[in-house]
Amino acid sequence: MELRIEPLDTLFFRDGKPFSMGEETWADSHLLPSPSVIYGMLRTAIATQNGIPFEDINDLLGKEVFSIIGIYYRANNQIVLPMPLDLVSYDKEAYIIKAENEAKEYEVKPLEIRKIENAIFSSIKSAIKSYLLVAKNLEQVDAIEDGMIISTELSKYLANEILTTKAIKLTDFLMKEPKIGIARDDMMRNADEGMLYRVDMKRPKEFQIGVVFHLTIPLNPNTILKLGGEGKTINLLATRIPTKIAAQNIVFNNRFKIYFATPAILLNGQPDLSKLGIEAKLVAACVGKPISLGGFDLKEKKAKQMYRVVPAGSVFYYETPNDVTILNDKQGTPLSDEQAEQGFGIAYFGTWNYINK
Repeated sequence: MELRIEPLDTLFFRDGKPFSMGEETWADSHLLPSPSVIYGMLRTAIATQNGIPFEDINDLLGKEVFSIIGIYYRANNQIVLPMPLDLVSYDKEAYIIKAENEAKEYEVKPLEIRKIENAIFSSIKSAIKSYLLVAKNLEQVDAIEDGMIISTELSKYLANEILTTKAIKLTDFLMKEPKIGIARDDMMRNADEGMLYRVDMKRPKEFQIGVVFHLTIPLNPNTILKLGGEGKTINLLATRIPTKIAAQNIVFNNRFKIYFATPAILLNGQPDLSKLGIEAKLVAACVGKPISLGGFDLKEKKAKQMYRVVPAGSVFYYETPNDVTILNDKQGTPLSDEQAEQGFGIAYFGTWNYINK
């Protein structure tokens, strides 16, 4: 089943930093909801429509009944996903001029992968084969913060068929609209001292979230639900045409890469390839700064475990002597070690090549 989430109001998805009233005055927000937030919203709607008691949700709505298998975004009528982090801008001031009411498009190029023989990166003085991700001609480059890539260009990227492409910034579609509030003393009917706070709300503009999921019981999609902090409303819409993210005809050599379209919980710092039924050696990676994700368990009435999560857009490079053509049939496989059924660690696979130094 596939649905789209259309925000009707400002949204707020608090980050992992503590926010205690009277101690902190500014509550920061993630730009996008984590997969667990989307999962919780949909699972609540499914339980409500099917008359499942709150205390029985975990038993009756397990991963065999409901699981998220795809998350994408729709910005300016284009299907987009988090930009792979090995795509960079060679000139941070260079962007394609657009009309004032249109989002800017930034030119990005892939980093080169160079093979370095007899390199030593540790105190163990043995010759090893290593790869470095570097800019062409060692030029200065800049990352596109909160960058997104069009799905058709992502398919070309995975097939190693792009020399340059365009990226957009998520911030062009999520306008800042901070909210200021203060606690009130109901007895004295005046403001409590030290209780002034500000919340980093975002107002989406021409922006939707697409969710693909497995569900074995009914769900009426045309409904209004609450999402994120302060219970802001969204419209849940059915989609008529299934969205295809990655091509399934990539020609793999003995090298492949894993791109994460959603944040991933990787307990050992890298994907577990046994989930794919293959063996390979990790030779390089382009990984973003980890983010902290937690939440609150309404049933247990306590905070959920906080995880250090590999951000969406991270890329891992592998070499293997084996045939990995099977990866074409595994596009979109969740590789997260925890909460994979909630949409964490949705991965797409591509090929790569290197340049001799």
